Parts: sequence; structure tokens; C-alpha cells
Amino acid sequence: MTASARSTRAHASSIVRRLADGWAPPEAGDWPARIGARQLASLNLTTAFNRYGAKLANPQWAVSAISERGELVVSCWTHYLSGGNGKLIYVDQLSRWSGNVRGNNLMRQHLEQAMAEELKVRLVRASTSDTELVDSGGDASGATNTFGVREDVVGRVTSFDGDEFVIEFVKDPDYR
Repeated sequence: MTASARSTRAHASSIVRRLADGWAPPEAGDWPARIGARQLASLNLTTAFNRYGAKLANPQWAVSAISERGELVVSCWTHYLSGGNGKLIYVDQLSRWSGNVRGNNLMRQHLEQAMAEELKVRLVRASTSDTELVDSGGDASGATNTFGVREDVVGRVTSFDGDEFVIEFVKDPDYR
């Protein structure tokens, strides 16, 4: 095998590994607008949080955790993410979450801590087969849900009034 062929094979293997880990090739346009179309490796919720060094208090109901690095890790429904101007924005309301009181209360504590301590926020993307159930505040644990991580973005809680919260994500300048 020639050196060129070995190099091509190594490059192809590298791309396959990165695709399996959620990487997508660059496309034209603003990067947040492509977030919804980007295919990420499907993980379970616990594994997604572990990727950031965070342990869920209880995988049955927790949707947020503080990582060992002191960052807030939060599961965000993909259909509530919007992008533009170099940002990926997540807006939600805790009052909508009638189906998960314990997760709601823990998320409230974590959002308050993130605001007070200006913590970085790490994104776990959650997709569901039943957006209407999620939108109505129902318990989505019975729906088909998939999770993925976005290690290439970092966020901040920019607004939290005790109910509605906004998290703005941008490209992580430290991402490898």
C-alpha cells in the first residue's frame, strides 16, 4: 500500500470515528441554523451527562446536573432550540413541566446557581417522538427520546425569572 493510500485510509477512518461521535462536515450558512439537521450519535441520557463529567441525581427524573468541573449540564428539547447571529438559543418555562416535579425543582435550583455563579452551561440535546406531549408539559419518559451532546458549544443562562429561562450557546473557543 502506498503512503498516499495509507493516508487516505487513515483520514477516512478518522471521519468515520468523528461521525460516530456526532461530528458533521461543515456546510454553508450560519452554524446554529444547521443544528436541527445535524445528526448526532444517539446516547442514553446518563451517558450523555457522563460525557461532560456530570452525574444525574436520578436518571428517572433529573434533567440537569452540575459537572465535576462546576458547569451546569442541561438536557434541552431540540424543538425549543433556535439559532441565528452565531448563537443557539434555548427558551423554556418551568411552569410547562407539570409531568416532572422533581426534575423541575432541581432544574430551578441549578438555574439559580448558574445565574448567581455565572456557570458555563453544557448542552445535552433531547429529541422526542412526541413533541405535543412535551409542549403540553406531560411526562415524556414514555415517548421515544434520543440524546446527544454538543461539546463544540458552551452557554450561559442569560435570563431566569423563576419560571422562564433563556440559555444562549455559542461556539466553544476551547473546543478541540
